[in-house]
Amino acid sequence: MAAMIGISAPIVPARDAVIATRTPQPVRGNPFLPQVVRRPRDRRALGVGMAGAPLRCVKRILILYASNHGQTRTIAFELERELRALGADVAVHDVTANELPEPTAFDAVVLGSRIQFGRHAPAMVAYIRTHRAALEQVPTAFFSVSMAAANGGNDPNGYLDTLFSAVGWKPRIAVALAGALPYRRYNFILRFVMKRIARAGGHSTDTTRNHEYTRWDQVHELVTVIGELTSAPRRESHAS
Repeated sequence: MAAMIGISAPIVPARDAVIATRTPQPVRGNPFLPQVVRRPRDRRALGVGMAGAPLRCVKRILILYASNHGQTRTIAFELERELRALGADVAVHDVTANELPEPTAFDAVVLGSRIQFGRHAPAMVAYIRTHRAALEQVPTAFFSVSMAAANGGNDPNGYLDTLFSAVGWKPRIAVALAGALPYRRYNFILRFVMKRIARAGGHSTDTTRNHEYTRWDQVHELVTVIGELTSAPRRESHAS
């Protein structure tokens, strides 16, 4: 059974936990948990004291991202910046790179993918399928970036549930983050399509500039949860 993340309880890494933009009551049968923990970040979770003195070995964290127009990449590097500030050793890679580190070489793995036209990046889906056994041994977090998340909800349009069901894997922590509308980076056709989608979603249709909807307080909260993940136990491999 997944551990509930509650407002008044300490963060507990949970197999099916989700950080949400709002705090509605849990829905029966929903594998995603909609509550957010608010508390100061704990430097000790990453192996450093409040003054920066090492308490134990520095934690190694791998961040892999799939980004089309830059927002998911921006979020990935913000996670890196904040985790490094807390004393972690962080490696960040585009999931489409030819060579990627082995997940089991790290204390925690964070995966992030954009949503485009209702789907996570094929390269990220392929990576999870290929490395599923290794990912199941390491504490993991997943963040999904979409404009659907700008309207709130713990799993907008069921994107997370659909992905995890398709690949037969679930991270310990999952979160849906709002993305951006970089109209000026789109070509004419994509700008037209995204404007129509934005209008239907109640977002800006001003194509003369770019629009960012990411809630950076959620990203900061994710940093805290990732820090907790580095202290979570690994699972035993059942591969023969």
